[in-house]
Amino acid sequence: MMEKFQIDNAQPLAAMRGCINRIAHGGSKAGACALSQRICWSLLVTLLLAVPAQAGTACDPDPCRGMIGKPFSAELAEEARLIAGAKSVRPSGPGIPTSADVRGDRLNVLLDEKHIVVGFRCG
Repeated sequence: MMEKFQIDNAQPLAAMRGCINRIAHGGSKAGACALSQRICWSLLVTLLLAVPAQAGTACDPDPCRGMIGKPFSAELAEEARLIAGAKSVRPSGPGIPTSADVRGDRLNVLLDEKHIVVGFRCG
């Protein structure tokens, strides 16, 4: 018999914890259906993809749009960080190594191959 999952909007973290436990332990009871694990994986992926946008940070790249087209510099990066309300900033573009981690409080300054600002993104 497949377990039923009910997710109360008031307790999404508790539901997520339950799903993580089911995934980690192969189900909460012997004979747990593989479909319930698929549902848990889907929920986990969906929540992880939504985290940067809902992290509760003040990072907002929109006010920085006036800097698009300018050459990148440390001064521009700091000004953009302050305007966006981000805790940190990093350049991102061709030839610039970056890590794959996503942080909702970080402003990414998107650059072209000539190090001209082409956009901004939080994450």
